[in-house]
Amino acid sequence: MAQLPGDPRYLQYTATASQTVFSYDFIVYADDELIVQSDETTLTLTTEYTVQDAGESAGGTITLVTGATVGDVITITGNSMVERDTTFVAGGDYLASAINGEYDKLDNISSELVTANAEAFKLAKADSAISKVVPTPSAGLGIKWNAGATALIATTYDPDDAQTDSAASAAAALVSENAAALSETAAGTSETNAGLSETAAGLSETAAGLSETAAGTSETNAGNSETNAGSSASAASGSADQASAAQTVCTAKEVLTNQDALDTAADVVTTTQDAIDTAADVVTTTQDAIDTAADAVTTAQDAIDTAADVGFTNADVVSTNADVVTTTQDALDTAADVVTTTQDAIDTAADAVTTAQDAIDTAADVVTTTQDAIDTAADVVTTTQDAIDTAADVVLTNADVVTAAASAASINAAAFEKDLIPDNDSSRDLGSTAKRWAECWTDDINGRLVREKALYTYVVSQGTSGGTATTGSYQERPINTEVFDTIGCTLSSNQITVPAGTYLVDASVANFNVNAVEWDIFDNEGGGTIVANGMGVYSGGSGNWITSITTAFTVAASSAMSIRCNVEKTQATNGMGVSTNEANHTEVFLGLKLTRVI
Repeated sequence: MAQLPGDPRYLQYTATASQTVFSYDFIVYADDELIVQSDETTLTLTTEYTVQDAGESAGGTITLVTGATVGDVITITGNSMVERDTTFVAGGDYLASAINGEYDKLDNISSELVTANAEAFKLAKADSAISKVVPTPSAGLGIKWNAGATALIATTYDPDDAQTDSAASAAAALVSENAAALSETAAGTSETNAGLSETAAGLSETAAGLSETAAGTSETNAGNSETNAGSSASAASGSADQASAAQTVCTAKEVLTNQDALDTAADVVTTTQDAIDTAADVVTTTQDAIDTAADAVTTAQDAIDTAADVGFTNADVVSTNADVVTTTQDALDTAADVVTTTQDAIDTAADAVTTAQDAIDTAADVVTTTQDAIDTAADVVTTTQDAIDTAADVVLTNADVVTAAASAASINAAAFEKDLIPDNDSSRDLGSTAKRWAECWTDDINGRLVREKALYTYVVSQGTSGGTATTGSYQERPINTEVFDTIGCTLSSNQITVPAGTYLVDASVANFNVNAVEWDIFDNEGGGTIVANGMGVYSGGSGNWITSITTAFTVAASSAMSIRCNVEKTQATNGMGVSTNEANHTEVFLGLKLTRVI
C-alpha cells in the first residue's frame, strides 16, 4: 500500500516589525486545534493570539494580540483533537460525507504525527541493538553512552562539579608553579649574595696587607733615624762645623724618605676606604635582595596554604562523588529493570500494530466496496432526478392531480385561510396552483427521501402592491419572510444563504402589465452567477399573472441565493404584483420552497 503524501500542517514565518497577522493553509475545526509559537515560547490562545476562519477548508489566519519584533520566528502547527465526530450504528445511515470527514481527520492527525516524528531526537539509522530508553532522571547527573555505545546511561558525577574541581586544581597548579619560580629566584639571589660576600672578604684581606706594609715602612724609617743619630754622635768628636753639616744633610734625607712613605701610606688608606665603601654598597644591595626573597617566600607560603585548602575541598568533592557513584549504580540497576519491562511493552505494542494494520487493510477493502455502492447510488440519484423532473411537469400541467395531493395532505380552505397568491382572475379559490405548496409538509414525489425544507415569501400590508418592475436588466425580487426552516438557512436583504448541497425549487412569482418576464436563481457569491434557469412568460399586453416553476441547483459551499427577474416593460408601483386590498388579509407576491435532498 503506497504511503499517502499528507499535508505537513506546519508553517513558519520570520516576522517583520510589529507584524500581527499570519496565515495557515489547512483546515482546523476549532480555534484550539492550532499551536502558535514565537521563537521557543508557546503562546496562549485568546490572551496572546486569536484564530480566524476555523472550519474553512482553505485555512485562515491567526492574529497576535501584541505585534512581533522584527526577526521573531513565528511557527504555526496543527494540533487536531483525537476524537470521533461520527458514530455509525447497525442499520443506520452510512454517508459518504461522514466517512470522508472521519478519514480527513485521520489524515490530519497522521500528518501531524509525521511532522512531530521528523522533529524528534533519533538515530541516524535504525539499529535494534541500541536501546532508545532514557535513564531515570537523577539530580545533577548528565547522560552519556555506555562503554559499548548501545544504551544511554547516567554519569557518575555532576558535570558542573567536575568543572569546578578542574578549575580549582588548575588554580592550585598555577600557585605551585609561581611558588617554584619564586624559590628559584630566591636561590639565584642567595648565590649572587654569596659572590658579593666573597668579593668583600677579598677586599678586606687586601686592605689588611696594605696596612701591614705601611707599618713596616714606618718601622724602617724609625731604624734609619736611630742609625743617623748614632752617626751624628760618632762624628761629634770631629769639628763642630763638619758635625753640624753632616747632621743637617742626614736630617734632610730622612725627612724626604719619611715624606714618601707617608704619601704611599695615604694612598693605601684612600684605596682601602674606597674598597670598604664598595663592600658597604654590596652589603646594602644584598640586604635588599634578601628582603625581596623573604617577601617571595611569604607569598609562596600563602599560595601553598591556599593550595592546601583547595586540596582539602577536592578531597571532600571526591568523597561526595564516591557516594554519587554508589547511588548512580543503584539507579543503573533500576534502569536496567525498566529497560527489560519497556522491551516487553514494545513487543506487545508491535503485536497490536500488526493487528491494527490488518484491521486497516480490511477497512480499506470496505471503503472500496462502499465507493462502488456510492457510485451505484449516484446513478440511482440521476435516474430519480429525471423521474422527479417528469413528475414536476405532470404536477404543473394537471391541476386536478394537485388538488388531489392537497386533499391527501388534509389541506382545506379553513386551514390554509385561502390562497397565499391570487389567480389571474384575482380570485382566491383553493383550486389554484398555490396548493402545491402543501407538498412542503410531505415527502417528495415518488417517495424520494427528503431530509430538510424551508419556505420563504414576500409579504406586505393590505392594500400595498408588489413594487416597481424595471426593464433593462435583472432585478432582485424582494423576499422578507421566513415561514419555516429545517435546513439551517438565513434570510437577509432579499438573499437566502444556504449550506452546501443539492436543492429542489418550487416557486410562484407575481407580475403585472410587463408584457414578458423571465426569472432565474442567482448565486451571489463571487459577483453573481445563474445556477438555475426559470420560466419565461410572454403575455403580449397588460395583465396580472402568476409564474410557477420547478427547478434544481447545487452549491459546493455556503452561498447567498436570490431570485432575479428581467421584464420587457417598466411598470411602476405594481409591476411585481397588484394589490387585491381584500379586508383582513396581507398581500403576498412571491412564494419559494427549498428542499435539500440526500
